[in-house]
Amino acid sequence: MRQLSRFPFALTSAALGAAGLLAACGGGGSAVTPISGSVVKGPVNGAQVCAYKAVAAGKGDQIRCVSTNSAGAYTMEVDYVGDVVIEASGGTYTDEATGTTKTLSDPLQLVLNAQGTAATGVVTPLTSVAYSLAKAGTGGVSSASFGTAATTVASQFQLGSVNIATTVPTVTGTANAYGQILKAVSQYVANGNTLSSFISFSAPATIQSAFNTAYATANGSSVNFTLGSTSTGTGTGTGTGTGTGTGTG
Repeated sequence: MRQLSRFPFALTSAALGAAGLLAACGGGGSAVTPISGSVVKGPVNGAQVCAYKAVAAGKGDQIRCVSTNSAGAYTMEVDYVGDVVIEASGGTYTDEATGTTKTLSDPLQLVLNAQGTAATGVVTPLTSVAYSLAKAGTGGVSSASFGTAATTVASQFQLGSVNIATTVPTVTGTANAYGQILKAVSQYVANGNTLSSFISFSAPATIQSAFNTAYATANGSSVNFTLGSTSTGTGTGTGTGTGTGTGTG
C-alpha cells in the first residue's frame, strides 16, 4: 500500500515539471501579464483593444478585449506566455489637424512579449508602421522583429531614443516630439491622403514629400524626413534629411 501511494505523487510531480518547462520555453503556458497603455491618434475614446497570439503573418487566436476610457487609456490581463499583438480599432478622437471628431476606422497595432510581468503598450500610427515593417520582414511578426522595426521608425522620424511602444505622445497643449509627428499624420490625412497608406508604409518614398509638407503645416517648422522601408535605424535621431528644422517645432 505504501508503494502504491507514492505512484500518484510521482505522476503529479512529473506533470508539474513538464508544465513548468513549457512555460519557461514560452510555449503558450499560463502566466498572467498585466498590460496597460493608451491608444493615441489623438487619445481614442471607446476603442476596442484586443490581444492576440502573435504568428508570423500577424494575428493568431484572440485572447481577450477591453475598451479605452475617455483619455484613451486601457488595462487588461493576458493569461498567456509569448508574443502578443495588441490591436485597437473603433472609438472616437479629436483630430489635431481639423479639430473635428473622427472615428478610428483603420486598426492600429503593436507587438509585445507577455511573460507574467507588467508590460506597457502605447498604440499609435507609428507603432502600426513598425508592425507593417515586421510583417514584411524575414520571419514575420514577433516581439523581436517589431522591436527592430520600432527602432527604425523612431530613427526615420527623428525621435532619437524614444521607445514608440511605451512612450505616450503629447498631442494637446505643448506637443512633445512624438506628438508633433502624430499631428503631422493627421495633417497628412487632412491634405487628402489616407491613414491606411501611411501605416502600411508600402511606398515610403511616395509618402515622404507629402509628410514633410504636412509636418511643416501642423507644427510651423520644416523638417526633411527621409523615409525608407529597408533602413535598419539606429535610434540616434540624427536622421538623414537636409531640412532646416530640428524636428521639435
